Amino acid sequence: HAYAHALRLLQHHPRRELEVEVRSNLALALLRAGSLGEAAEQADHARALAPLKPKPAFRHAQVMRAQGNLPEAAASFWEAWRNGGGARAKEEFEACVAGARLARAASAGLLASTPQQRAAAQHQ
Repeated sequence: HAYAHALRLLQHHPRRELEVEVRSNLALALLRAGSLGEAAEQADHARALAPLKPKPAFRHAQVMRAQGNLPEAAASFWEAWRNGGGARAKEEFEACVAGARLARAASAGLLASTPQQRAAAQHQ
């Protein structure tokens, strides 16, 4: 099935568009396999080849989020949404922004368990 799909893609899409599709899908497969470095490399290549397409930006965002880089993930999800990525890209963007805010608050000690701990953290 995958082979037939690849042949159809080769017949009906320009080489660059095909490379973007292959690299985007490879990034997702590598991400799922836990190869974050390789996934990031493929996602970066796809995004560089098609900066105005939502799929490569979305894949890049997924990899950045998996690496724990929420600000970069949010930026890429926003880029995907802005370029036609739909409601899911918007939801993922909003979730990353909220997660980054929560992480900043936690690192600042603002999520300490008692009012005294929060006050102490704010005065550090």
